[in-house]
Amino acid sequence: MGFNSGYAVNPARDLGPRLFTDIAGWGTEVFTVGKCWFLVPIFAPFLGSIVGVMVHQLMVGFHEEGEARDKRAAIEETVKLNGITTEKYGKEGTVA
Repeated sequence: MGFNSGYAVNPARDLGPRLFTDIAGWGTEVFTVGKCWFLVPIFAPFLGSIVGVMVHQLMVGFHEEGEARDKRAAIEETVKLNGITTEKYGKEGTVA
């Protein structure tokens, strides 16, 4: 549809020529033709990145955080069961 309607997916290929034609004398008509369709290549990458981050968090991010929480709880339980004190070991579990 982009080829037929004349918009570019890359905003640098679309917005620059529109600004030039506005300055060259065609007026703001280049921005209003097609019900402001020129806004699509400008805002679509930002909206796509937000959706991509949300999908990644739902599919991968929260799962990794849960695993890290489980590992931390297992380490704390091991420390408790073995009677390891924080005086001998630092906060991160390394020798002080």
